Amino acid sequence: MNDEQLKKRFHETFVNPDDAGMPLDAESDVDAYFWTVPRLETEDALTEVMPEEDEEQLERVANELNGSYPAWARRSDL
Repeated sequence: MNDEQLKKRFHETFVNPDDAGMPLDAESDVDAYFWTVPRLETEDALTEVMPEEDEEQLERVANELNGSYPAWARRSDL
């Protein structure tokens, strides 16, 4: 599976906090969102979607995804 296919599969399973409708948490110094569903770091979410993929590829894709959001919500949890 190439990087684009991996990202497509990732986005079929996970959604960023803005698109998930997570409310902003004005009181938090760590995270801008108040998570109403489980929050997964990009690396953990990628491993959940594709545990058998090459570690180097997962790291490369995680770095790209982290450029937009460092944490994600499962679509199935929304």
